[in-house]
Amino acid sequence: MFESIEDSTEVERDRWGRYLLKNPVSGVKQSFTRATTFAKSISDTFTLSQWAQRMVAKGLTVRPDLVSLAYPLDVKADRAALNKIVEDAKAAAGGKVAANKGTARHTFTQRIDEDPDVDIEKLVPPYALDDVRAYRSALEQGGIRVVPELIERITAVPDYEVAGTLDRGLDLSECRFDLGPEVNLSDGHLVIGDLKTGRDLQYGWNEISIQLALYAMGVKACGTWNPKTKMWESPLPIRQDFALVMHLPVGSKKCTIYKVELEPARRAMELCRDVRRWRKYRVLAEPLAIAEAESVTTGRPFGKLPDDREQLAALLDRPVRVQGPTWLERFESAASRGELSALFHEAVAAGVWSDVLAQAGGERLIQLEEKAG
Repeated sequence: MFESIEDSTEVERDRWGRYLLKNPVSGVKQSFTRATTFAKSISDTFTLSQWAQRMVAKGLTVRPDLVSLAYPLDVKADRAALNKIVEDAKAAAGGKVAANKGTARHTFTQRIDEDPDVDIEKLVPPYALDDVRAYRSALEQGGIRVVPELIERITAVPDYEVAGTLDRGLDLSECRFDLGPEVNLSDGHLVIGDLKTGRDLQYGWNEISIQLALYAMGVKACGTWNPKTKMWESPLPIRQDFALVMHLPVGSKKCTIYKVELEPARRAMELCRDVRRWRKYRVLAEPLAIAEAESVTTGRPFGKLPDDREQLAALLDRPVRVQGPTWLERFESAASRGELSALFHEAVAAGVWSDVLAQAGGERLIQLEEKAG
């Protein structure tokens, strides 16, 4: 059986799960934003967010122990613990079930694509067998051949600092589908193929097309990454005008093949890059001063004001204290890694550098890098 390169060697990633690869152009190792993350940059996530909140609410009713765990936690200081509780609640509501079933279909179809002669009756359990048969039948009827060397391979687009793992490379030299009058396979018969197992792709086509356009651009310009040798392999003449999606909803026993146009997606990629650059833009508003008025009720029970008019007038006439932002506030509101670095040197020169500022700067750096994806 053909051994998937990615299966055989662990791909190096940074602390946020981004690919750590040599830049195909410069040769310098760097982090690459995941293609799926990049494609979401201009997406409307309202519906997905609403679904996630409903799953958390439902999960907490199934796992009341999670409510107890969350009760004493602070939403800012205990972010990691609360994030874990949220994920556990979604899992309790069944949020991982569909994803796990989809992952299993990916694995089964990958194995039969790596070895077309494999006995699927022995490889695939009964509950997934009809789905896998539908997938194989769709490819066979269309005369589409999976290229074994292009199964689950990593590629990158240095101009966007994006990398991702494509599902399949497909050979259409014997394709029996009507791809449209504008498609001439003599101009190239290799295309990107992607397997989707979600129930409904209606709201996902924009993201999917951006992902596929990135994969096509990467394979043609840079080739694919070999984690065994830590080297890039030769580029391939993958078509840039369209890709194919094999839609295999879990449990549907049906596989639909879609042709996806890539030209609109390339224009959308520019928007994604602009949005991500904008998010990293340094803060447009800087605090000039902070005015703090002394409380007129200081020391008085339940905030009661004095009854005497002269005493009240004297309290209200007290001057407002005006001061610039504190060092801590400046570190907490820094808008970029460069600004944090400048603040560090300024604080050291001023003799005010401390563990408190170091902690605030470290937390702010994590926040900025998490936003950057």
